[in-house]
Amino acid sequence: MIFAIDKNIPALAALVREVATVHEFTGNQLINEDLVAIKANVLISRSTLKINENLLKNTNIQLVGTATSGIDHVDIDYINKSNIIFFSAKGSNASSVMEYAIFAILMWKRLNRIDASNLKVGIIGHGEIGMRVARCLRLMKVKTYVCDPPKENSNCNTDVKYCSADEIIEKCNVITAHVPMVKTGEYRTLDLLDSNRIAKIKTGSLLINTARGGVFNENAMIERQKDLFYAIDVWQNEPDFNAQLADIAMLATPHIAGYSYNGKIQGSVMMAVQIEQALHLGLNANVLDFRHDKMLSRRMLENANLEKRIGYFRKLDLDSAIMKAIAAFPVSKKIDYFRRFRNHYPERYEALPPIKIT
Repeated sequence: MIFAIDKNIPALAALVREVATVHEFTGNQLINEDLVAIKANVLISRSTLKINENLLKNTNIQLVGTATSGIDHVDIDYINKSNIIFFSAKGSNASSVMEYAIFAILMWKRLNRIDASNLKVGIIGHGEIGMRVARCLRLMKVKTYVCDPPKENSNCNTDVKYCSADEIIEKCNVITAHVPMVKTGEYRTLDLLDSNRIAKIKTGSLLINTARGGVFNENAMIERQKDLFYAIDVWQNEPDFNAQLADIAMLATPHIAGYSYNGKIQGSVMMAVQIEQALHLGLNANVLDFRHDKMLSRRMLENANLEKRIGYFRKLDLDSAIMKAIAAFPVSKKIDYFRRFRNHYPERYEALPPIKIT
């Protein structure tokens, strides 16, 4: 069995190498000819690689895995048509992204001297990440509103009271998005907060986008740069991100909200478990896993130094400063440095233990 594994997935290649042949590659540099030449049977990548017919045609690939929660970079139709086994690491970086959102809220709250009793947070998307953000904020005794039309209409048993995106805009002074990119249909998320909706947002509010570029209308955000605050990790034309929007944002980062080392290791664990279930090679994913002994508690979240704690571990303010510096570069250099930032992101550990969401 021959594996092609992205070298930015920590520890996985070394584990697989004990039972199979491994060729490592860097991000989006892998091409079809490489897979053909090494006769790879298994491809394990991250979101920087477009996985489609151009990459996989005339190869021996039987199984594809992405060590990421999102699968926008994967042509699922082609994968299914080709009878290729596919899996992802859904939820692996949920805690990491939750920390980003909480840090942004605390930063905005401090800068604007907002009392916690005046915080009203709207969460758009109630999946792995949105549920954690909601639970964390409730432990902090912050009023939350949740919008998730697919879940609301699914008739599943839940104690959550859902509201619409327009209700969130009307009631909340913080709006954070945790949805997939859906470009068409009833549950379209592209331009979910369009120019009309952004025009109605309360003055001084904070918008957080760690979901996908294009969920919030970037031009409309720029138009309200004088009276809204932004924490943006995802961009509509990555890696050619909107430099003007990055410059005016309170927090601007290069799609790294989910890039904690904990999240990456959890992604590796999920890959190892699913590879073993599919191929029965004798992989032991337990040697990769590391967890906190404690669960996140209200006492921890009531600590006045929570923003400093997350800042110390994650250094998101430093990332933002670097991103804003990159925004001033010419386009070609800006794109190159955005990619480098992501591909060589340092080991940053999560500041908080896991949160129980059930």
